[in-house]
Amino acid sequence: MKSINIMVLIPILLLYFPFIALSENRRGSLPPPVNCDIYIPYTTVFSNITSDDFTASHAGALANEDYSEVILLSFENCSQTNTEITVSIDNKSIDFNNGYFINHATGPTASNNITFQLINDENNPINLNQKNKFTKIIDEHNEAHFHFLLNYVKKDDLPPMPGSITTHIMFNMEANDQIIESDKLIDIGYQED
Repeated sequence: MKSINIMVLIPILLLYFPFIALSENRRGSLPPPVNCDIYIPYTTVFSNITSDDFTASHAGALANEDYSEVILLSFENCSQTNTEITVSIDNKSIDFNNGYFINHATGPTASNNITFQLINDENNPINLNQKNKFTKIIDEHNEAHFHFLLNYVKKDDLPPMPGSITTHIMFNMEANDQIIESDKLIDIGYQED
């Protein structure tokens, strides 16, 4: 009886093998990886802020737009043009309670109710729980640039509490459905004196 089972399995495997060999999911069928020089700032330091610098007193209020800081991710000397690059903010950087960046400052000098929020060019907040993927096309100069704005944000309806604020932003980068490797991390913070 075992020999009958073996005889039946062999023809099935022989029929299945050509489909495995011709499958589009083989490593050799992936498009060539996109290589770029990646420029990411390592550290950004924000200006001191006071309670008068917030536009409102409610949770989600941003500081005056004078406090907005630009974070620029540049992909240059890319090996391909007219290719999409997608940048997403790693979930480890996001506070899922509110869509802000996590304040990693701890201890008695840390602010408990202020952190950082990603904002668009019109100074409107972006909830990272709803949108944290951004796409650009590599241009004819073999470049793609991502401009992000950050600002202070209140986490509750209490008056802003002075103190240290630090966040770490990790980006995931993809092109041609392949991950672009980078060990770069952006540190952003304000240390109260």
